[in-house]
Amino acid sequence: MYDFRPIDHKDSDAEYAALVRGDVAKKAGCDLLDTVDSAALVGRWRSSLDYRHTELFDYDFRADGTYSMPTSFSGPTPNTWRIDGDHFIDHSWCPPAPEYDIHEPMDNIETYRCAQLTDGRFAYWNGDGSLLVFLTQIIG
Repeated sequence: MYDFRPIDHKDSDAEYAALVRGDVAKKAGCDLLDTVDSAALVGRWRSSLDYRHTELFDYDFRADGTYSMPTSFSGPTPNTWRIDGDHFIDHSWCPPAPEYDIHEPMDNIETYRCAQLTDGRFAYWNGDGSLLVFLTQIIG
């Protein structure tokens, strides 16, 4: 396993992170692997979240560290992803959203805990597991 590094304000300590990881395994119905191979994430994946679009995939992770989603915005910089230990780091560009009082475009960086699952899926989650996403590969 990896040294504990908090990912968000809900991620208090290594013991709590281990409890959340155990809960993720229960919800997955299979074991989580101790290491994440970023090369295994390259390809197209379907998410457990409903993004409400017509494409067959939700994520297209590329070997160069970029990715696309049918619901993502095109910006001046590409969306990127990387695995750092047990962290999945998502960097994306977002346009202004005046309805949320965001008047300038911004770069968004989200960090989640992650694991490969023994059944071939990939999971990522926030510090307390209240956001848990399972990805199933559809095109390698």
